[in-house]
Amino acid sequence: ASPLVLHESVKKSVPTYWNPSLLARFIQTYGTHIIVGMAVGGQ
Repeated sequence: ASPLVLHESVKKSVPTYWNPSLLARFIQTYGTHIIVGMAVGGQ
């Protein structure tokens, strides 16, 4: 499996200080969860 890598644009969007409006914008843009694995198919 490949390691999880965040794009530079995501890293740069993380607020560097406490600012509720910037944090809200980040969450609105990227959400609060990430998918790190998935299994699909039948048995």
